[in-house]
Parts: sequence; C-alpha cells; structure tokens
Amino acid sequence: MIRLRQLCGGYRQQPAFGPIDVEIQTGGIVALLGGNGSGKTTLIKTLLGLRAPLSGEVFWNDQPLERISLAERARLFAYVPQHHRVGFGLRVLDVVAMGGQAGIIRARSKTATERAWHALEQLRQTHLAEKRITELSGGQQQLILIARALAQQAQTLVFDEPVNHLDWGHQQRLLELIASLADDQRTIVFSTHHPDHARQVAQRCILLKEGQLFGDGLCQQHLTPHCLHELYQLDF
Repeated sequence: MIRLRQLCGGYRQQPAFGPIDVEIQTGGIVALLGGNGSGKTTLIKTLLGLRAPLSGEVFWNDQPLERISLAERARLFAYVPQHHRVGFGLRVLDVVAMGGQAGIIRARSKTATERAWHALEQLRQTHLAEKRITELSGGQQQLILIARALAQQAQTLVFDEPVNHLDWGHQQRLLELIASLADDQRTIVFSTHHPDHARQVAQRCILLKEGQLFGDGLCQQHLTPHCLHELYQLDF
C-alpha cells in the first residue's frame, strides 16, 4: 500500500500540488488525470522518491519511503517517465535487460535476458532486439522503456502518460497489456490526458485540479460530463 500524508511537492519551494492525503491499496489500476500544470508529474516523482517533498510524507506499507534503500525501491517500483531522451547507443535487448537487473550490481544474468525477451514479446517488439535504441523512432523508444519497466518485475508500475508518441494501434495494445498485468499483488498507476483510456482499464481515478485533489473514486462515478467540465473547462 502507498500512503500519502499531507504531501506537498514542487520545485524551488514553489508548490505544484498539495497538501494531499491519498491511499493506494495493493492491486488494481489507478488513473491520474488533470489538466496541464495540475501537478500530475510532480506528484508521481514525489511519491516515487525522485523528488523530495516540500512537506508531508510518503509511506510504503507504513514504512517511510525515505527509510527504504534504493535497491529495495527498485524491487518495489518501476517507472516510465513522460519524456525521456535516450542518448546512448546500446542494443534494445541490453536496455530492456537493465530492468531485470534493477537493484543488483553484477554482470547481466541469464534470468535478466530471459525477462527482457519476455517483455519484448509482450509488447510485440522482439524484431527490434538487435537494433540500437538511438535508431528508433520516439514511439518505438517509448515501447522499449515500457518493456524495461516490465522486465523489472516490480510490485508497482508507474507510467506517466504511457501512450505518449504511440499510434492508435499501439495505444490500444498497450492499454490491453496494462489491463492484463494488474492483479491482487501488482498495482499500476498511470497518468493520462484521455478520460476514455481511464474508463477502459482503470478501476479508480484520482483527479487533480490546480494542484488540489478534485476527485478520488470509481471511474464510472467520477469521470462524468460534469466532473470533466470542471476539470478541463470543456463541455462534454
């Protein structure tokens, strides 16, 4: 379980969100929605420990996140950021295998390679295994970073706008994969600008508006025309 207690986050002491109190139980899919600048990405980075909170705390199963080692965090969380430029020319298979080695300092194992190949199979990208990742399109690189997160086999998968750069077909296949990955032992949290994607795969949605918690609950109860109008200032 992830618990946020009076959590505030931001940059250079300028709050981007909060204070927020939220509990995310183990298992299932949670969608995070809100307009540009609502604090979604900053919230994700703060709950993962990639940014220190301005105030408040993050807990994993009642243990403060700051007391959990980086190696253990790698077993608990896998993260795919919204924007990530890959500047090194490793083979795709090697990049994905890094996920299987998360938190472990040693030469790449056979198990890590097997996990990497399986992750590529899940995303139907095995044909790219021997290519250099710098040779790929932005959409292909996004899929490879998602494969790396899958190979990590963490308890919680966190995706910041995972369909970014993907064509419609790959978007649908990725959403189907996300739906298939969630179970009683694995939690998936993803941010999205597409309410229909949240309705399609998530049981729960968390809505942010101007850094404040605007809604939290079942998608069918919160992603209504009225809520979406208030969230995005559009008629639905």
